[in-house]
Amino acid sequence: MKTPCTFISKKTSTNISIAISATIAAAIMASSAVLAGQTSDNAAFKQLDKNSDGYISIEEAAANAALVKSWKKFDKDINEKLEMSEFSAFEEEQTFVPPENSDAPGIGAEPHN
Repeated sequence: MKTPCTFISKKTSTNISIAISATIAAAIMASSAVLAGQTSDNAAFKQLDKNSDGYISIEEAAANAALVKSWKKFDKDINEKLEMSEFSAFEEEQTFVPPENSDAPGIGAEPHN
C-alpha cells in the first residue's frame, strides 16, 4: 500500500514560516513585558534595601510611609523583614488606590446601574 505524499507550495511554506515567526515574536514581547515589571519592582526593592542583604527591614521601609502602614499585612512569615515576593505583593496592591473621598468603587465592587 502506498502512502500519499503531501506537497506544500513554496508560497504556503513561506506563509507558515511568517506565521510561526510572528507567534515567536509575540511570545518574546510578552515575556519582555513581564520581565520589565519585575525589573521595576526589583529597582524599587533595591532602593529600599540599603544594606543589600536581600531583605527590607522595618527601618529601611521607613522611607516609604505606605509600606510601613501596611507592614503586618505583607510580612507573611512574620520575620520582621520583607523579601522580594512580599514586597512585590505590596507593589501590586499599590497599583490601584482610589482617592479617599471618591465615589470610585474599590477592586471587586459591584457595578452600579
